[in-house]
Amino acid sequence: MLLRCKLILLAIGVIQGQMLWCSKPAVYRAENLKQVLNLAKVDSVEMLQRKAALHFHHKLNLYRHSLKLDTLVWDEALWLAAMNHCTWMIAHHNLTHNQEENTAFFTGVSPGARVAYVAGQGLAGYGENALYNYSVFDMPLDSIAKHMAVNSFEQWKASPGHDQNMRSSYGKHGVAFMLDHRTCWGVDIFAFGDEPIVALEKKISEQKPSEVIVNQISSSRSVEKHFVKSLYKKFPSKKQEGIYVKLHQAAQRHARYLLLHPEEQSFEKRGASGFYGRTPYLRLLKASAGISVFSKKPTEVCLVKHYELNDFQAAQELEKLIKEIDDLGAGPNKVLVVEKQRKKSALTIAIVLSGFETKE
Repeated sequence: MLLRCKLILLAIGVIQGQMLWCSKPAVYRAENLKQVLNLAKVDSVEMLQRKAALHFHHKLNLYRHSLKLDTLVWDEALWLAAMNHCTWMIAHHNLTHNQEENTAFFTGVSPGARVAYVAGQGLAGYGENALYNYSVFDMPLDSIAKHMAVNSFEQWKASPGHDQNMRSSYGKHGVAFMLDHRTCWGVDIFAFGDEPIVALEKKISEQKPSEVIVNQISSSRSVEKHFVKSLYKKFPSKKQEGIYVKLHQAAQRHARYLLLHPEEQSFEKRGASGFYGRTPYLRLLKASAGISVFSKKPTEVCLVKHYELNDFQAAQELEKLIKEIDDLGAGPNKVLVVEKQRKKSALTIAIVLSGFETKE
């Protein structure tokens, strides 16, 4: 995920007429949702912006379905947070992911903080896309909404970092578009979990395109499951057969030991809770029932990571972790084991990479 990636797409066309569109600057919290939706009934600009967001939501899920990915659930709290950030960016004419404190329309430095402003609770992990473009022309409202949604979708899709957010294993999102005369500003906030902080009403207050359907497919995703699944996918282990079955067992027991004693590395202390064997060799020997069937010395490298899940930027941290594992020497002849432990808002991950010595 590239939170700082900025891309400007110039729409090709001739602007006809002199009509200027703009949104009324304001920031909102969850308790203002009904007010905002009611405003979309009577204010053509607010209606247009809401329709553009729902058009985009529909198009994004069609894209994900084509890739065999789960449907993203719509979250009104994320929509409000995205809308608030659009207001801030327009007011300061600054395409960014980080607001500056003590400025007009400030709702939080980071996306997670801005969601907390809206809903009173932050996010365990999130991603954010931001843009502006010139996709507003004089045409019927619904046509403008579709044009804004399609242009913004293609703009983000063409940028690898933004496209990764749209294809990642987040479970919910909220996207908002806001007009500043002929300029369209957009923000999409993604988060883990399939339970929205504020759910989409079955009957949306404004007239919406009939094809916009919210399909809330359940999922068991969470931050820690996302981490483990992504790591195993990135670093597929040596096929577990023969001695590698026992190597995996020994590595798994040591990873569990590390969750209890994160300050330790390859050596375990006899008598400590979770003790299985002092060295990688002794642990493999124990896993193989004391029968030494391996001719090469086992090797092992370990990594213990601690994460605070409040305002946690999961995609960025995962990218860093993958690089660290790469640096440890991950490869097709290695066995990767990941064990996790979560206590309230803290996540600990123990990683053990095992193999056998190779002759240079």
